[in-house]
Amino acid sequence: MTANQPFHAGRALARLRHMRNWSQEDLARRLHRARQRVSQLEQSETFNQTADVLMLAEVFNVPPGYFMGPRALGSPIDDELLDLLSRRTEDEIAMVKGWLRLLDDATP
Repeated sequence: MTANQPFHAGRALARLRHMRNWSQEDLARRLHRARQRVSQLEQSETFNQTADVLMLAEVFNVPPGYFMGPRALGSPIDDELLDLLSRRTEDEIAMVKGWLRLLDDATP
């Protein structure tokens, strides 16, 4: 990312995936998601789902903020999300991931 180029969460994700020599399918298996979901994420400028950010951070062992890029000054949504993420414990993250898996299993 340069000063002229805005942060793109999907490109950050793709860079990490390539650094690990993982295919989209490899990452999808680790996330318990379809490969198409990984493709969608890599095309996204921002990640709107907190669960996506938390799961990616865990899989890649990076702070959740890695996928949010530099915060826009005075942006309440960024501050709110960072505050929310900073207060989650590993147990809470594991619980949310469990719920997401149950929802995925229940979705036709």
